[in-house]
Amino acid sequence: RNDVILTYLDHGHLVTYFNERQNFIDDNFLLAPDPHERLNDVNLIYSGWSYNKALEILHEYSVDYIYINEDVKKFYNIDDLEYIQDGECIREVKRNIYKVVC
Repeated sequence: RNDVILTYLDHGHLVTYFNERQNFIDDNFLLAPDPHERLNDVNLIYSGWSYNKALEILHEYSVDYIYINEDVKKFYNIDDLEYIQDGECIREVKRNIYKVVC
């Protein structure tokens, strides 16, 4: 249960509460180290185009899973992660849940 799950800022507490997993960011992210960089990195994961940059960020924070729900899709105006087809290290394991596998 040491997995780190990246999700939308407003849903970080839900990840921690219901899944008993560490969230990447939540409403208290200002208490985390480098809060603005962390928020920018979340934005790059969800709205960026670069597979390599996304993987670099995911490894930097030891993120194990990415969760995308309708709120994320609306906020970032996306249907899915743009770069998801560009490599083998991020795989969809359930609908809207991606695992970082390498």
